[in-house]
Amino acid sequence: MADGECFGEYSALTGNPNIYTVVAFSDMLVMKITKEDLITFVEMNAKNAIDIMENTARMLNVMAINIEIIRSEANAHYSR
Repeated sequence: MADGECFGEYSALTGNPNIYTVVAFSDMLVMKITKEDLITFVEMNAKNAIDIMENTARMLNVMAINIEIIRSEANAHYSR
């Protein structure tokens, strides 16, 4: 991750457990925030809010691709 990037917005917004694991290869600051904290942050930092939305959209695209790969592999397996 680059400076200023975040992760875990899915969990903060849905209340569900986080969907990824993060490994730090250098020092980093980690902050646990609530949905209310995220709302306040978004209200005060429009550019960062767009970055969060773009990151979420990228993750959804990756998940959709992975689902399609799994679906294709399952169809190939069962059509043998």
